[in-house]
Amino acid sequence: MPENTRSPRAGLRRTVAAAGAVALAGALGLAVAPAASADAATYYVDCSAASSTQTGSQAQPFTSLAKASSHHFLAGESLLLKRGTVCEGALTVQGSGSSTAWNTLGAYGDAAQPLPSIDGGTGTTNASAVALKNVSYWKVQDLNIAGGYWRGLWIEADQPGVTQHGFRLTGLKVHDQGNRPRIITKSDGSKQSDWISGTGSVIVEPCTPTAKLEGVTIDDVDAYNGHEVGFQIGHAEKAVYDPSTPGGYNTPDCHMGLADGVLPARDGVSNTVIKNSGSAYNDASGIWGSGVTNLTMTDNTLHDNGNGTSSTGEPSLLNGEGAWWSNSYNVSATYNTSYANKRGGGDGGGFDADTYTTKSLIDHNTAYGNDSYCVAVFGGRDLVTSDVTVTHNTCTDNGKNPSSQSQGDIFTWTAGRTTTDPSSIQDITVNNNTINRTQPGPWLMSQSNYLPGEVSFWGNDVTHAVPAKLVYIEQCGTDTATVKWHCDPTQPELNLNTYKVTGTGPVTFVVAKNGSTGTGSATDPYTPFSAYQAATGQDPQSTCASAGGGTC
Repeated sequence: MPENTRSPRAGLRRTVAAAGAVALAGALGLAVAPAASADAATYYVDCSAASSTQTGSQAQPFTSLAKASSHHFLAGESLLLKRGTVCEGALTVQGSGSSTAWNTLGAYGDAAQPLPSIDGGTGTTNASAVALKNVSYWKVQDLNIAGGYWRGLWIEADQPGVTQHGFRLTGLKVHDQGNRPRIITKSDGSKQSDWISGTGSVIVEPCTPTAKLEGVTIDDVDAYNGHEVGFQIGHAEKAVYDPSTPGGYNTPDCHMGLADGVLPARDGVSNTVIKNSGSAYNDASGIWGSGVTNLTMTDNTLHDNGNGTSSTGEPSLLNGEGAWWSNSYNVSATYNTSYANKRGGGDGGGFDADTYTTKSLIDHNTAYGNDSYCVAVFGGRDLVTSDVTVTHNTCTDNGKNPSSQSQGDIFTWTAGRTTTDPSSIQDITVNNNTINRTQPGPWLMSQSNYLPGEVSFWGNDVTHAVPAKLVYIEQCGTDTATVKWHCDPTQPELNLNTYKVTGTGPVTFVVAKNGSTGTGSATDPYTPFSAYQAATGQDPQSTCASAGGGTC
């Protein structure tokens, strides 16, 4: 696996999980595109060359990104940067390809030389190192993209009612943007940090409510030292950027202006595949999807995210995560490896199907050594997270941060169990996973309001070194101190699980209403296993063996 060290502006080395071919979900739509150039011309950039007439030929190349940015490309044309050179500044691509004649942004020259570099710098002059705005059908490949204040590579659409199609990113290294989160200490002594959506290494987002992007493939791309994320697919609406104080904002150049409480469309970006790629040492997330339909993540390595520092050099307080998604439809995460992600201000887990996501598949992933959970499923904002399948994942040695150990390896949570927010989870299956937990905390922490439907936690193989609170189910509260107006009686169903406890001491189980202190609560848990089974009806056909070889 990659080394857990990283010097600034260095290449990311990664190990890819077992390969699996995954087709792009959904056929690419067609759009009216410019006519292809008769000769499908290729234009060259050599920023080390002396000033010339700059026709863009190989003999008289463009010598600056500004010159290349002024050229309008016809369908089928290419812009190639010379290997072994560095171009400082920003590149904005103009002109579109077509579905039958894609354009290419890439490299030329001696393959033994380093990738050509585009260095957007870390100051505020260049918002992005490379920008593809309101264009379609571009391949971007074989480049090293450093800097840019807000973003390294930005694929953006802001034309109302228009869909931009077709983007293929391959063989890229994108890293080290200039923005750093600001932190202030409030009057009560707590700290407040920035969370600015749309910042990081590779950002694909619409910036008006009806603009859309479709058909994005990201293959063999390394995103690291990102401020804030490695890959962001889709738009998350936050407040208008305020330069005077930290908070939750969009960047100054991408805000939809939606009314409070209105979410961006879930198909702002559709049909996206991220595969064979790496995302590490980012301030916050490795991959974040929001307002996206048909997002496939497979064979990626996501590690050491949540490691950022603020503009003053202290921890950034951003939530680390391998991959997470919200306000999305049809998301799959398969055969990925997510490890050593940090808590930061919270989270610090492997994978998270978050608020208002419908149809999530989390399958055959490996998550180990994370500060918090292996897999989480969350609900909030008065909405339902539904149709979630968590299966055949391997979770090992998670819960490294004591502040996060209570969340367990499988963590379900909704705001509606203790507030007037009627958020819920509906139709969730967590089956046939392998969990080896060496840290304190349960294998399952359920703090959710579930709507009627399938709520099964079956056939999981759990080895636990700490016997206390092996299972923790906090049912929706009914006492006047905690009950609010939304509380469904549906409870999770556990069965056919295999528990092996390697540590010594009594094995205990918590199944109780939120706020309870009676039998089965955290202060008076069930023990032994048979008492838990008899009192709750949970795990009726499961087995539990202790270190001594007997039943728990």
